[in-house]
Amino acid sequence: MNGFSQSTLLFFPVWNAGVRLVFFISIALLLYYLKANEQKLKSLNNHLKAINKEKNKFIGIAAHDIKGPLGIINAFTEILIEDYKEELNPEITEILDIIKTTSSNSIMVVRNLLDVSKIEAGKLTINYKSQDYIPFITNQVHINQILAKNKDIEITLEVQKDQLMVDFDEHYFSEVIGNLLSNAIKYSNRNTEILVKISLSNTNPVLTEVIDNGIGISEAEHQNLFNYFQKTSSRPTEGEESTGLGLAISKQIITLHHGQIGVKSSKNQGSNFFFSIPLKRP
Repeated sequence: MNGFSQSTLLFFPVWNAGVRLVFFISIALLLYYLKANEQKLKSLNNHLKAINKEKNKFIGIAAHDIKGPLGIINAFTEILIEDYKEELNPEITEILDIIKTTSSNSIMVVRNLLDVSKIEAGKLTINYKSQDYIPFITNQVHINQILAKNKDIEITLEVQKDQLMVDFDEHYFSEVIGNLLSNAIKYSNRNTEILVKISLSNTNPVLTEVIDNGIGISEAEHQNLFNYFQKTSSRPTEGEESTGLGLAISKQIITLHHGQIGVKSSKNQGSNFFFSIPLKRP
């Protein structure tokens, strides 16, 4: 009995020591495994970053090289249409119109790709300039009104003030306004109206809204609208082209301006794309 008790007393300490040893060995092996995998992940991540950098560089070079010839094709086609329209037969004029439209769409795609490559490479630089926002918006409305006339759409501008000094990059803001108005025109029916509204608030001083009466977007699709190459179930009313890049680029530009961009829309109820930025650069 005494022998049994002594062996029992010895068994438990040995057992506990063995369990602890196995436990610590297991933890050590687990930590080693996790550390090894962490190193692999870091190496893979660095490799992917290098590949992505090369990809952006290639896209930038290719897009830049393609942009020039496309611009020449577009310009020469426009000259032929404008200057020799009376001398050309209708079939040739129609072909030239197709070439002009196709080259214009291609130039838009190339510009978007250039912006995407700059954004992903972190090289999109905002050049702030304090200037009157109202004449800038008025000019953008005028430019897009020419495009809207093809669908008999009227663009109306509504402002609270005649003058509004804001810090912003005119070049990139032209892209944002152009993207929003272009989309509003594409997704609106003929003989409708688009409202561009500029207002002020205490929280986000400058609010710009582009409101249309078009086919709208289902609420379930709102969260993905501002992602790259994202397209919705809604389609342009007259078969216009869409790259799925414009809204994603616009979001990046507005974010770099320390602002916010969003949408209010329902199916068959029109859309309100809006963004807000501070009056002065933070």
